Amino acid sequence: MQPVTDLNCTTQYTSLSPTALIWQDVLAQAMTGELMAAMNYTSLSEICDDPAEVADALEHAAGEKAHAAAFAAEGLKIGVDVPNNVNARHWRRLREAFLRCISERDFIGCLIVQEVMLESFAVASYARVGKVAPGSMGKVFTAIAAEEEEHVEHALAILRGERALDPRRFDFLGLGARGAPRADWLGSEPAEAGDDVLVATVSVEDLKLTLRKTANSSIE
Repeated sequence: MQPVTDLNCTTQYTSLSPTALIWQDVLAQAMTGELMAAMNYTSLSEICDDPAEVADALEHAAGEKAHAAAFAAEGLKIGVDVPNNVNARHWRRLREAFLRCISERDFIGCLIVQEVMLESFAVASYARVGKVAPGSMGKVFTAIAAEEEEHVEHALAILRGERALDPRRFDFLGLGARGAPRADWLGSEPAEAGDDVLVATVSVEDLKLTLRKTANSSIE
């Protein structure tokens, strides 16, 4: 993945632990992801018609900003500033994929990109980091992983509901009545050496299989 810290930075660190700069980059990636999520939820609120859905999306955005602030605070505890760069290539491609769904008012597509794909990655990566990060940082990553898991469950509940309305149509389209699967969600740009595209392995078939496994027996 493209680093979000500047490798040519001239700032001198004189009394940091040997691993501080490694944790700085881990925190930077996490903080960038949270700020990206806040942007996505804010954009989602703009296509919601139901005031309750608008409020829910904005509440999610505020929560993601709070997560970003928590990661920044952990950086200060180890003596580093935590940068962010939502325009780094990997993050920019994900943002563009989400905005394509926004432009088409594809609510279900937005859920797939943000609450299933991105939040699932956050849950998995934060949980792992939480086990090895030093001091309070590990506890923060673990706590935020649990909160992000609630977002995934929220999205899956909505998708199960969509499938319950018309299972055959949902399975045929891949995403339900509101939109067909998008092969270009993550863009057509080929991966380059060293470009760790972390979410591209999630397929529509994987999502359908998950829904079939977790849906009630009446949804068939």
